[in-house]
Amino acid sequence: MIIEEGLGYLALVLVVASSSMRTLIPLRLLSIASNLTFIGYSLVEGLLPLLLIHSLLLPINSIRVLQMQRLVRSVKQTAQGDLALEGLLPFMIRRKVERREILFRKDDPAPEMF
Repeated sequence: MIIEEGLGYLALVLVVASSSMRTLIPLRLLSIASNLTFIGYSLVEGLLPLLLIHSLLLPINSIRVLQMQRLVRSVKQTAQGDLALEGLLPFMIRRKVERREILFRKDDPAPEMF
């Protein structure tokens, strides 16, 4: 019983730690660890709803990590002079602007790319 309970508390700590992360890739990696730990805990304790939710979240978190890693690689390549933006296309949206609309001014913070 001690091991099973410890597994549950470890999963809890991983969820709290992932919620406190400031960057997405470490957040998702900790979420994956918590998903795996909760899956183990729910199998040992026979908690079907908990098993179901973390079995669904595990592939979602895994896919998001891979997408973020691809995006980071693409941005690094672009920053090094490779101006092929195809890797960024899935993360872009088309936005219409009015003629003579000011998009940004010098020294404005940059919350988006144009």
